[in-house]
Amino acid sequence: MADVVAPGGPVARVHLERAGVLESFPLPDGHRRLVAWAGTDEIPDATAFLRRAVADRAGLDVDIPAATTFRVRRAVAPALRRGRVIVVGDAAHEVSPIGGQGMNLGLLDALTLAPLLSRWLRTDAPDGLARWERDRLASARHAARLAALNTFLGRALGPSAHAAKTAALRAVLRGPGGLAFTRAYAMQADRAARS
Repeated sequence: MADVVAPGGPVARVHLERAGVLESFPLPDGHRRLVAWAGTDEIPDATAFLRRAVADRAGLDVDIPAATTFRVRRAVAPALRRGRVIVVGDAAHEVSPIGGQGMNLGLLDALTLAPLLSRWLRTDAPDGLARWERDRLASARHAARLAALNTFLGRALGPSAHAAKTAALRAVLRGPGGLAFTRAYAMQADRAARS
């Protein structure tokens, strides 16, 4: 994974190739986050691997000064609060950076918690925290399931399996399920993101 200056504009691009997925997401100031499936935790040179993956999977020659590796992991805390202690973001849920769900979850945690904390400080009554916790845990579990699906779809496959996956995805994305899939991928299934 690396954040680099690269072409692509404001559009997210996901290349599902036989060798694995290459994701390219827009960031501010002409930067993009590039994430490539390696299939192993043992990558002696992550930067060289990512350069090759971008060239092979997207046909781009991008200057990548440094890349990092990560393991695909998912975890959701059983609870987000105990007394006056509340956890949000990665402390509450770990969702691998496939599609940015983990970062978006953390931002939505903070956005929805802030008004409740403000009211709690003024009135000394933690109104709404139980519902907030239920909603955020449900959202985190949904994002974890989506990340698992993304990880499954992004794995390297042999020629026949890749062709079958590609055909199935084309059918889903071109049909009525396509809009629902893209909305879920963009975290629009989260009620807080729609507000």
